[in-house]
Amino acid sequence: MWRVLLLATASALRVQPRRRIHSLRMAAAAASVIVETDATDSVKITIGARTLQRTAGEPLQKALGRLAPKKPKKGKKAAPAPPAPPARLLDATDSEVDVATPLLDALTRGRWLELEGARIPVALNPPTVVAVECYGEPTAGSPLMPLAELKRAEADDVCYCYSLDGEACGTGAAFTPDDEAVGRTLTVEASVGDSCVTRDLGKVAPRWRRPEHDARVAAIGAPAGIRVATYNVLADAYRHTWDAGIHTHCEPRYTAASRRIPMAIDEVLSYAPSIVALQEVDPRWWERLWLPRLRAEGYDAALVLKSGAAQEGEAIAWRRGAWTPVESREIALSIGRADAAEREIAPPSAIAEFLAAHPSAAEAMRRIGTVAQLVVLEDKDGRRLCVANTHLFFAGRATHVRTIQAALIIEEASKLCDATGASLVVVGDLNAENHDAALRYLLDGGVAADDPDWYTGSTFSWGYASSRRARARAVDAFAAADGDLDAALDAMDAAQSGDLAAERRTRAAASLRLVSREPPSGDVEELVAALAAGETYKTNPLVALFQMRADCGLRRGGLSLVDGELDAAATAVESLRARAESAAAAGRVAQTALVKAAEGDDVVGIGMRLAHSRKLASAYPRTEPYTNLAGNDFVATLDWILHEDALRTRAVAPIPDLDAVRAAYFALPSESFPSDHVCLVADLEWS
Repeated sequence: MWRVLLLATASALRVQPRRRIHSLRMAAAAASVIVETDATDSVKITIGARTLQRTAGEPLQKALGRLAPKKPKKGKKAAPAPPAPPARLLDATDSEVDVATPLLDALTRGRWLELEGARIPVALNPPTVVAVECYGEPTAGSPLMPLAELKRAEADDVCYCYSLDGEACGTGAAFTPDDEAVGRTLTVEASVGDSCVTRDLGKVAPRWRRPEHDARVAAIGAPAGIRVATYNVLADAYRHTWDAGIHTHCEPRYTAASRRIPMAIDEVLSYAPSIVALQEVDPRWWERLWLPRLRAEGYDAALVLKSGAAQEGEAIAWRRGAWTPVESREIALSIGRADAAEREIAPPSAIAEFLAAHPSAAEAMRRIGTVAQLVVLEDKDGRRLCVANTHLFFAGRATHVRTIQAALIIEEASKLCDATGASLVVVGDLNAENHDAALRYLLDGGVAADDPDWYTGSTFSWGYASSRRARARAVDAFAAADGDLDAALDAMDAAQSGDLAAERRTRAAASLRLVSREPPSGDVEELVAALAAGETYKTNPLVALFQMRADCGLRRGGLSLVDGELDAAATAVESLRARAESAAAAGRVAQTALVKAAEGDDVVGIGMRLAHSRKLASAYPRTEPYTNLAGNDFVATLDWILHEDALRTRAVAPIPDLDAVRAAYFALPSESFPSDHVCLVADLEWS
């Protein structure tokens, strides 16, 4: 599209009769006439604040007529004035363009517009700055990178100028306020040629206070060897779950994307890693914040999104001067999903047989959106790494799903490593602790068909302990009970009668935590209204009380806690836990007996034998107490940097002390931690 702006110089100002003031002001406000065309026959002419939309083939005379001063309205008393000189379009030789010329042809030839005594240059489809945005909060010590929206210009064409309280303070694509700028208003001006847009970015905030992070950077020191960082940066797409309960310990101003994401970027870059792996990356913040900063710091990078509506994914970045990309593959870690975002790989025969025998597991594998990134990088000496980055399925009891996903990654990575001669590094949020089958499969070379986690996985079904499914049951229960609380509890109990003790215990424990933290009060009408509004046992104390009583078999009457009720609920939760563990023990004994009788079959009962030949080790000790510390009392070691024996670990950035972090912040994220995960950083070297 082509755009035309008309602006007049101050020399055009002269006293005119009142009836010509509108036209005079328009000319005086214009520095140039901007003409824009598009693929249609439309021509847009902009003169200062006035815009004309015309057609390309109409005579020039019609457009010039629209620029003529308006006649005064009848009845107004005004002194007679001399007629205004007609608007004229002049070409490069100062000759007047024939007014019968088709408009677009005329404007293509025209160089000057004479209007109200002003001589205004005509610009046909000039480069234009439409807008300028800056998505991070101005903060001392943190670089800002504004982004200009452009027409007919490239990003490299833009000149950025910065000022503090109107005083020029810097230029360039990035600007880092210093401590003296705190409290002053920062402004950025983006310009291309004569086109310019200015934006007020607000007052500069004080430098972030991050003692734990500073200590980690000091402890690991300067990079030695291949520095690898992996970080689950907490997708902003899930904010609705934070403010509803999981991260209510942290003030919303600290979790705002404009503050939190620049802090995470600064954190990663402060380690000067050679390779970066990120999980839970929002695509819009990737384009607006992550990618510009990474490129400016000398990284190339790639993002892959999960399948479905999650709108987040994984990214890998590598130092441009240190690594050359050789090959990359993106795979979906689902099996049979119709709308998989990436290519699904054919499962090994044991996995295919297992899923055919277990419809619940097959359904989970069809519905998950997990993906993995595999990138082969070559250093200056010709040595190659295959970096596999992923974020495995999160559901706690879906241990079988994560183990299958780990096997799919190894299957594809082994083919890629064998084809390229690369050594394997597996990084990311594996949602697996040291005792989980997925991690033991990766680090120990396999899992047996009677591994305990196969039983755990067998108790999982899609929607396990789902708060949304529980809400739907509660809505139906109240509809059937005609609003009677005890009758609704009975109906809810009947609806949940087929649920395993482990699932009931999960819901009851979560409900008990919320009720203990926020004692409920209200009546049945308020509870029904909350359910109708979409509230669940994870977000609303009244709903949590109802769910807790349903799962714990409590009938107390009314919708407020009574003496001893929390103790009774805690006893019921413990009883459900004991029942679940007893059932698990019996199930595992039965599975072990089946495996012994099966004489080496890969798929037996509820489990299967999986093995691989990659020799992987963990950069961090397997006994690290945590890498994830969420506000719902969840503490676990889920993030890992694993590498083959062609590499060894030289150093790692130590994990902040758990007790100290809890004492200072209760949980993560916080004012000093931008995510509920800790960034892992390891220096690797060729062995």
